[in-house]
Amino acid sequence: MKRLSQSEQTAAYHIFNHVESIVGPYYGKKTQAMVQDYVSGNRWIMFPQHNISSLREGADLPMPNVFISFENEIKDDGSGLVNGWMGLTYHNIQAMQWLNDILKRKKKSLLFINILNSIGDDWSVEIQHKTKTNCPESACRYSTFRAMPPSTVTADMIIQGIKDSNKALLRSGDPYPDDGNPVLWDVTVFTVMKPTTVKSFNGDVKKSFDMLFKALTLR
Repeated sequence: MKRLSQSEQTAAYHIFNHVESIVGPYYGKKTQAMVQDYVSGNRWIMFPQHNISSLREGADLPMPNVFISFENEIKDDGSGLVNGWMGLTYHNIQAMQWLNDILKRKKKSLLFINILNSIGDDWSVEIQHKTKTNCPESACRYSTFRAMPPSTVTADMIIQGIKDSNKALLRSGDPYPDDGNPVLWDVTVFTVMKPTTVKSFNGDVKKSFDMLFKALTLR
């Protein structure tokens, strides 16, 4: 796994505190050392519920989180505005169980789908595979199994997509298609995401956290 460069660490610090300035007071201003606890080696920043103090603490909790992801080397000009990917993700089995419970309860399901229907089709609702291979240096791999436009997505579409994805998961020991490394585990996750740019960044942050705050009320 490629280590974060010094410029990436500095950029993550600027990004995290800029996000806090938009949605805060929520996390409180962080030092650069504190921000590193929220940054993954596979180049994404976790923004969990406010009382979660690190990516490691949030990784196994049964709740969604906001993420900002980037490819190659992330840099900023000190403003915390960058190009990359942003969104809301239910990124583990426990969070997916929470999502499934919501989708099966009519009132909460309608509220959740209303959130998705309102965000615009520059976003994508995605059923993804999250895969870990038996390679010491590899991070989790994410691949899109099914993508749906937010304006027309329904609870039944998501439920069926999750079922279909679960049937298509790789089994432990199967070779991963990209490099042949044996699979340790493969799970279905749910993500609402879009590409973000310096120009759209602030609006995308607001919409991502609006989704997070509303999703947390459905628990």
